[in-house]
Amino acid sequence: MRIVRLPTTCFMMSTDCEIPPCAPANANYIPYNAENCEELEKAWRSHSCSQLVLLYFLESLFPVSYMHIKAAFHLLLFSSFFVAAFPQLFPFSVCGQNEVFDLCGACEPTCRDPNPVCVIPCLPACRCRNGFIRNDEGRCVRNCQRPTTPPPYSCFNVRCPPGTHCEMVAQPCFGRPCPPPSPACINDNPAPRPPLSCSDIRCPPGTHCEQVAQPCTRPPCMPPTPQCVANRDRNRQSGRCGENEVFDNCGPSCEPSCWDPNPQGCPPGCVAGCRCRNGFFRLTASRCVRDCNKHLRPG
Repeated sequence: MRIVRLPTTCFMMSTDCEIPPCAPANANYIPYNAENCEELEKAWRSHSCSQLVLLYFLESLFPVSYMHIKAAFHLLLFSSFFVAAFPQLFPFSVCGQNEVFDLCGACEPTCRDPNPVCVIPCLPACRCRNGFIRNDEGRCVRNCQRPTTPPPYSCFNVRCPPGTHCEMVAQPCFGRPCPPPSPACINDNPAPRPPLSCSDIRCPPGTHCEQVAQPCTRPPCMPPTPQCVANRDRNRQSGRCGENEVFDNCGPSCEPSCWDPNPQGCPPGCVAGCRCRNGFFRLTASRCVRDCNKHLRPG
């Protein structure tokens, strides 16, 4: 029995293979009858390597004679050339932008796999033109775009400019699940926040806002903080208001004070209770003064 060697490096190649001699039987060879050896050697001379691989592949799948396989192969080859010659008759052969139809184009390099291992025989398909490569979106491009670097998830991956430091900052979230905190560069010496005033808070019904000073004996003293306190009792109208106070059946919901002479954003409506006389400002919950600066000096 004489055989012809089937090279394993011919897959998806378009160049002609070296004509192998009929050789003794071997585990890596495919045996053929002696009368077919001369016919096979002619095939090496008349067909490309990739076409021969397809021929051998078909013969290994179907246990028929070489002549039947050769006839089927020629029919397939003729069909491929016919499709290439008249692509308008076959919509599947109409290629897209930067593509060409190739009788052996079913296995091509891509951006994700630049060096594919092709284990199938040559099949007609559209491939990218020379100088182009197929990206993940299926389009043929000149250069594969590099994947974008994912955002850093910790301060370990962030290099902040001088004068700043990294902190993990949580973003506002109104649904679930919330995204994790992300690193951000924060100034080492941020501008001081303005002190809160009664215009920054909204008190519940039955209460009003007052700037309450904390005891301080040595400067610098902390500024007073706004607090919600209960509305003044109506019974204080009969001479029970404090010094420099008068009772008002419909006084302002938040009256001027030494800390906030012109309060903004007060609750709508009015409240009944003691308020400072005109020309006086609220210093504490029970004291009204004319000159705030005199009483605000530390000492």
